[in-house]
Amino acid sequence: MSFLNNKWKKRLFYWLPWLLGSLLFNLCLAYEFMPLIPGTEIPIPVVLFLLCFPLPFYLDYRRATKGLKKDNSFPRAKFDLSKKRHFTLAIIAWVLINLGILVYCGITSPKPEYLEPKILILVCTTFFGGFLLILVLLELTRRKKVKRALGAGSGRPWISKLRTSLITEEGNEERGRILNDRLSQKADWQLNRSPREELLKLGLYLNLPNDLRQPLDQRILVFVESFEFTGVDLEVTDEMKMLVAAQACLLILKRQMSDYRHLRKITLYKNRIKDRPGFRGTASRNEVHLVWKYVQEEVKINRPTRLERRRGVRPTGLEDGRNLTLHEFAHVLDSAEDGTAQSIPVSEDSKDYEQWKAMRDEVYDRLEKVYENYSDAASGLWINHFRPEIRSYALHEYEGWRRAEMLTCATEAFFERGHYLRRQWPEVYALLKKFYRLDPACWH
Repeated sequence: MSFLNNKWKKRLFYWLPWLLGSLLFNLCLAYEFMPLIPGTEIPIPVVLFLLCFPLPFYLDYRRATKGLKKDNSFPRAKFDLSKKRHFTLAIIAWVLINLGILVYCGITSPKPEYLEPKILILVCTTFFGGFLLILVLLELTRRKKVKRALGAGSGRPWISKLRTSLITEEGNEERGRILNDRLSQKADWQLNRSPREELLKLGLYLNLPNDLRQPLDQRILVFVESFEFTGVDLEVTDEMKMLVAAQACLLILKRQMSDYRHLRKITLYKNRIKDRPGFRGTASRNEVHLVWKYVQEEVKINRPTRLERRRGVRPTGLEDGRNLTLHEFAHVLDSAEDGTAQSIPVSEDSKDYEQWKAMRDEVYDRLEKVYENYSDAASGLWINHFRPEIRSYALHEYEGWRRAEMLTCATEAFFERGHYLRRQWPEVYALLKKFYRLDPACWH
């Protein structure tokens, strides 16, 4: 084994010229060799050093992000103050207007450092009135959005307590038929106001188009009724069942309930899976295991502080590109046809099988190369905790990355960062859109 591995050889290639340049600059200082630029009093070595100092950082950063398509654009949508980006734009406009008034009044004032009373009244009115207007519009927008979500659909409200009628049949085909029959029986049903208020904690449900909420409600009712929920070190409530079911049914919103014909049980753990320490969730086509502590992160939006970001704590919630429940139930769909999780959710005799296989292999190789470049880069030493380019990527790196995880991670990005996935990986988005029969990029 050589003293230097390839990673450190690459780092030396970038940093050795910088070290030599620093040494030469210090020698110039020591021997007072400081020729000046003609006609100025600026030393030439200082200029050269300032120009060369950021060069290794820049070259290493470019190499680290090779293969990444950073997307700074945002989806075009109707102005909505409840969206963080639109709210930020409103605040910036408010600040600029106030600064503009202050600067103009200061320039045109007959007395320096003095503003007339009428000018002060105008400034205060603009400042407080503008801020109050933004808050009022924000609250009205939020209320309108929630009201629209609660009143969507024309089905008959199902007011009774969520009931359970587990499917006892063992045959998968028979189970699939029963699931589809139950869905047909609830064709005109929807959740009433109280359960929907709980589901509004899910950002995905809030952004769902109105015409899709009632079909989702129907699938939630069938899901909770048909599958067994058990808790380990916690008591499973109706609210917990609904939050899990809503995300699981989002994957089959335009598909049949029979896609979950192999599923038997969902187990929720309080803090950890006892026989799989370190895992947030696991899944086969028969069972799904979820740690409730991490499922809650999908409900409650969490933005870590600067100190937490330095320690590697990542933001959670809507549009972070990560969703444990979607991830694990995507494994169920992946293994439904052949019992194997291989990121090909269609059967071998399907006309889309070869397309899925080719896409999986190509995307896996590209992602592996991207993250290898980034982790080998010297810049990873000083921006490893932030990784801005990687964080802006639609498809995230998964611990223990394997080809079997490609579909599940792509599913998370498809529903939570659909716009970015469509721009960065259009071929992946097109296949997922065809499989799920949904277009989440248009929801935001």
